Amino acid sequence: MTAVMPERLIVFTRFPEPGKTKTRLIPALGAKGAARLQGQMTEHILATASKGSSRPGLTVEVRHEGGNPDLMQE
Repeated sequence: MTAVMPERLIVFTRFPEPGKTKTRLIPALGAKGAARLQGQMTEHILATASKGSSRPGLTVEVRHEGGNPDLMQE
């Protein structure tokens, strides 16, 4: 009998701090606009991932650079 390993989806992202994220887009969007885009992209992927989390045994984890867990929750 083969053991079934639980499925895990890990989302890697960055805290949307102006000037520190999506830096190549800053000339077009500005530092705040680039940070806002990072936040929107993260929210979109988490919403998409949460739809898949209804699968039995699938967990979604978020790993991030910058910020802290409380800031990321906001």
